[in-house]
Amino acid sequence: MLMAPHPTNSANSEKVGHFELLFTVLYAGVVMAIFQTITAAALKSFEFLLGLTLLILVIDHWLLHYRNKEKIQTHPYFSLISVLFVLFFYAKINQFLSEKKAGIEGIWFWIWIILLFSSSFVMKRYYEHKRFYRAWDFIAMGTSSVFIWGIYCRQWTNGSPVGMTSLALAIVYILIEVSYLKLRPSSG
Repeated sequence: MLMAPHPTNSANSEKVGHFELLFTVLYAGVVMAIFQTITAAALKSFEFLLGLTLLILVIDHWLLHYRNKEKIQTHPYFSLISVLFVLFFYAKINQFLSEKKAGIEGIWFWIWIILLFSSSFVMKRYYEHKRFYRAWDFIAMGTSSVFIWGIYCRQWTNGSPVGMTSLALAIVYILIEVSYLKLRPSSG
């Protein structure tokens, strides 16, 4: 049922499975929630900067699914469960930001981010270029661990410098990803 093509598609058009539609709706919901968080935050605040970082990453995850839709269709229930975990963690992190609790939670905020990238690592099990993407998951988990260390040992706070660092890493990641995909196109 979930893999059936949409009934309005003609035989000549590309078949869109219900999983693809479900993923699109779920990702769109998370993107809208992050947009609301960003628009409610002050321009240079941690909430704005990390919200923008999350927006970049959630859209990139969304596009990653689109580029790997054949793999999703081959392993639909694994994909569904792993995507639900990833989106749950995005939503939880966004909740901290929207309620302005990221600074209060400190270390726990970054633990949620580590859980996000851990589930993202698992999600990419069947994807093309998974080593590239999983390496960036490790970089994100390592950076989060450094932030935890800084908060715990050096009295850092979840403020603008940490938010700018996160945003800069996301932008660097996107630039490297685009270059990488140009050099190594999909085999599909």
